[in-house]
Amino acid sequence: PNAQKPFRKHYLPRDRFYPKPTLRTQMSGTVGLRILYASETGNAQDVAERIGREGKRRHFEVNVCSIDNYNPISLPLESHVVFITSTTGQGDPPETFKRFWRFLLKKSLPADSLNGVACAVFGLGDSGYVQYNVTGRRLAVRVKALGAEELLPIGLGDDQHPNGYEATLDSWVIKLWQTLRSRCPLPPGKQEPPLGQELPPELGEPKYRVAWLAPGAADVDADVAPELARAWAVAVMDAASGSGITLSHPTPGGAHGPGRPFLARLTRNDRLTAPNHDQDVRHLEVDLSGSQLAYHPGDSLALWPATPPALVEEFLTRCHLDGDARVQLSAASPAPGAPPAPSAPVTVRALVAGALDIASVPPRRYFFEGLSHFATDDRERERLQDFASSEGRDEVYRYCNRERRCVLEVLRDFPSATPPLEWLLTLCPRLQPRLFSISSAQALHPTTCHLTVAVVAWKTPTKRPRVGLCTRWLSRLDPADPAAVLPVWIAEGTLKMPPSPAQGMLLVGPGTGVAPLRAFLQHRQAERSGPVPGGPGPGG
Repeated sequence: PNAQKPFRKHYLPRDRFYPKPTLRTQMSGTVGLRILYASETGNAQDVAERIGREGKRRHFEVNVCSIDNYNPISLPLESHVVFITSTTGQGDPPETFKRFWRFLLKKSLPADSLNGVACAVFGLGDSGYVQYNVTGRRLAVRVKALGAEELLPIGLGDDQHPNGYEATLDSWVIKLWQTLRSRCPLPPGKQEPPLGQELPPELGEPKYRVAWLAPGAADVDADVAPELARAWAVAVMDAASGSGITLSHPTPGGAHGPGRPFLARLTRNDRLTAPNHDQDVRHLEVDLSGSQLAYHPGDSLALWPATPPALVEEFLTRCHLDGDARVQLSAASPAPGAPPAPSAPVTVRALVAGALDIASVPPRRYFFEGLSHFATDDRERERLQDFASSEGRDEVYRYCNRERRCVLEVLRDFPSATPPLEWLLTLCPRLQPRLFSISSAQALHPTTCHLTVAVVAWKTPTKRPRVGLCTRWLSRLDPADPAAVLPVWIAEGTLKMPPSPAQGMLLVGPGTGVAPLRAFLQHRQAERSGPVPGGPGPGG
């Protein structure tokens, strides 16, 4: 279509696979449904995958894709698109959303670019912030301005609700299916559950297929540091899920990021607060020598946290897994036309330690649904099914979310349920990198990076002690130990220095804490001493 021509002006890398648009398939009678998600912590992805599973059961031709792996020039060719996006911090969009959003804001796009495309948007946010769900709201307005038809009003999930975003999601999804079915009749000879009811549990298929390799098979993480092996496991899972990334050996060097972090030595770890103070606040110094990592005031140091080895071993034992076994992963349902996803051997231990969050965040509802299919005890199965239902939201909130029970604790409570590895990789939450505001200026500390970290510790309503996975690990690292290394990279921040050193600053950090403010003051100190290489940083 002519409306697609402005979209084709957008340059995209050609060394990766972008899924084709989900057009109506005339021969099968099914209707294409593209689900695009932009996720920061995995919640939006979880929502998108849930809608995708339900869509397949309702005989739609569904394709679920991260928005950063989607070529926007295909958008005018879609028939129905569902956007799931989160809003982070003070109204910030997820990193994965920014490229797509910059493209949609191009002034060269005509107002009828998306004529014939029907869109729905569900946003995830926190009403405790002023810019509540602003990413989803802006997206809904923009696609409508480009001519897209609104399938149904935007859905707004709120973390402040006792049941979280699912309190809104459940009813919104039911309306979505009702709207789509009114536009697209059920294919002849097909049947589906009633549109106004929740779908009964069904196991379906996992996201991954696991090939177990013979003992002695080549292992890419056998000769690298454990920290890099964990990052490599993340890259292997991302590649197997069809993210379009290219796998390369996880050795140091090259551009540093989540799949190739820099192993930085921890050189200082001092407690700032008094020993009898109820808050343990730490000053950490990280050696970036040889990394070529550059940071600016307002940036963050991103790192992969480490799950305590004892908990990793407990998980492996509980799930009857050999941590030293080597496997290869592939997508269970690759996108149509996609080339074979790159794969490489990885140990089961590296997958569990690096890619799965087994000891931090509460599992989502789908975890309980999947776990119920593997429970051999009738009472356990019944309780898990209750947790997975919409009627059981309050109960699972009291059991899991309010008490912050993690995957490992749930598996302890349901000993008869032991999913195989491919289902553990599908059901367990993914371990997320942690971002800490940098509290130093590189103009004063060229080869080091300072962090000011408050160790997270609290008690649940039933007085169960809880600790932050990453901050507890950091607080226990000894700089004198050669093993005190952090897998890190730089994440660009949103706070920027004023463009002129003469411009005054009023620094208030009730949400950010003191760390970025310290970096601003150090940078201003360096500016007063003379010209600062690189200036105030991008956007400053």
